[in-house]
Amino acid sequence: MSESESTTTDESGLPSELKEVYRSVKPEMGMHGNNEMSLLGLIWFGLLIVLLIPLAPFIALVWAIGYVRERMLSEEEVNVHVRDQIRARERARKGRVG
Repeated sequence: MSESESTTTDESGLPSELKEVYRSVKPEMGMHGNNEMSLLGLIWFGLLIVLLIPLAPFIALVWAIGYVRERMLSEEEVNVHVRDQIRARERARKGRVG
């Protein structure tokens, strides 16, 4: 848009071209806070905190057991794989010697 072109704005701050397109059944309210929804969000947050703080040790315990169990199983799988490789090498050596 060049400097010579100017758009007119009304009290809402919308350009007149946009105001013609922007139609609504309700009158324009402008900017306002939404205190009711903020209050509901704070209530939900408070309820979650009240529930999660007492449950946090149990959640941490279940997570820790799962983590340790997974690590033990993965080490066991590695040990089985290594053991199988050692046995295969031993069979290969016996086959060459015999």
